[in-house]
Amino acid sequence: MKTAIETDNTALLDQAISMTPKEDLDQFYSRVCREAIRGSSTTILKSLIDRGRSVKHLEPTDVAYRGNPPSIATLEFLLAHGWDINWRGYGPPFMWFMTNNADLIVWCLEHGASVLPSNQSWDRHGVEQVPRHCDAILENAASNGNLEVFKILRAKGAPMGQRVLHKAVEMAAFGYDKHDTPGKDTEKQQSDRVKQAKYLEFVRYLLDEVKLDVDAPDQEPLSTKGMSSAWGTPLSYVPGIGRPDLDSRELTWLLLDRGAEPAPALVVAKEMNQTLFLADVAAWKELNPDGPKKAQSGDRSCSVQ
Repeated sequence: MKTAIETDNTALLDQAISMTPKEDLDQFYSRVCREAIRGSSTTILKSLIDRGRSVKHLEPTDVAYRGNPPSIATLEFLLAHGWDINWRGYGPPFMWFMTNNADLIVWCLEHGASVLPSNQSWDRHGVEQVPRHCDAILENAASNGNLEVFKILRAKGAPMGQRVLHKAVEMAAFGYDKHDTPGKDTEKQQSDRVKQAKYLEFVRYLLDEVKLDVDAPDQEPLSTKGMSSAWGTPLSYVPGIGRPDLDSRELTWLLLDRGAEPAPALVVAKEMNQTLFLADVAAWKELNPDGPKKAQSGDRSCSVQ
């Protein structure tokens, strides 16, 4: 099958089909379809469609495959043969997996993708399935730290969602090794610094331009924290990630500068023995005995030492 897809050889596909027991054909066709999409083999896909295989309701994860979709030509081929780009299946729609790529987001929107997930039930082996909860797509954009994508989707009416700021803070909290020395970083350490700077920019934008509440709760009252990343306020996500080895002082001070109430986050930090976070908050309080100052420039990074 792999060779058939790599070489667009329908004769090899016919041979593989002839060797597959009839009762296993449906599963075999599904596997070939997934692999043909990943390999951008429209020839093999066309052969499956000619045999009656529908591409209307494809699992979004099969098309997106770990955030690496097939070629645009293959996506357009699927659309031309009935693919529903908004189909959810078990999880979110296809576009939700593309929030790290502005060009693909634009393409999706131009080809009928909706910024709102559908909630239609669907049939699987004769049993009606109810779609699982789907985060707002702007939360996915925040998790990927792609500000361009966020702006594009927001301009198209995408709803904010309850945890946009929390998601951006959570990712920014994965800072870098606190023992790093600038100028002596490894390649990975340099990459980590660049990533954190990107997420910090996102957090600043959400606070200063979108004007999100710096102390907004992430879920309804009485929600369970931890497994569902429900730590409470955005600042609580800094110690909540459970990585005391990472330097997130700039992020912590940024949130405190914008008026974040530290008490809930301090509870989390003490529960998880996050001594670095506790020290960062203490240092900020020492510099700001009267509480947060109104940010003048939207940036207090110069105060981080």
